[in-house]
Amino acid sequence: MQPVGHKKRVTVVVPTLGNPLLGACIASLERQTFKEMEIVVVDNSGRSAARHALPPDTRARLIANRENLGFGGAVNQGFRECPAEFLATLNDDAEASPDWLKRLVEAMLLATPK
Repeated sequence: MQPVGHKKRVTVVVPTLGNPLLGACIASLERQTFKEMEIVVVDNSGRSAARHALPPDTRARLIANRENLGFGGAVNQGFRECPAEFLATLNDDAEASPDWLKRLVEAMLLATPK
């Protein structure tokens, strides 16, 4: 069941310090076969470094912090600001296969008691 008032089934948070590989990471998320998601990039660089690493036409939401909250702080911030039924994280130097999120959601639905 989706939280009331939220459109997306999954929030994927990508914490970053502005890694140059971030663009490829986000592009891989935007190619997911599972579309009921929101991508949230949490920039912990303190200098908006992620803005320059993101693809110009990205659908990802960007949260720019003035200081480094650490990985856990960034993930919690992203989930707090964009709650969803399911939550996932991806490192900024990783690329997800197109069916990554679909398979994760299927596994969660199988594991969820009815």
